[in-house]
Amino acid sequence: MPGSLLDRKRITRSRGMPRILFATIVGLIGFFAYIGGAVVLADLVMPLHWALQLAYFLAAGVLWVVPAHFLVLWAARKL
Repeated sequence: MPGSLLDRKRITRSRGMPRILFATIVGLIGFFAYIGGAVVLADLVMPLHWALQLAYFLAAGVLWVVPAHFLVLWAARKL
């Protein structure tokens, strides 16, 4: 049957792959750029007080999650 649920699932799944592939590529490029920027900024933070270093490294270690969260939601078509 041409309009069956199975056919619609195949069409939806085949349309979803480019979005997931695009999100994966953008996510990896963005993550490596984030790491590069965090390392460059870490060099500037190293001579500062240990408490400022701690705050920077805690923030730098967690902040990448926010854009990754929205990228995953977009790739899953939940956003």
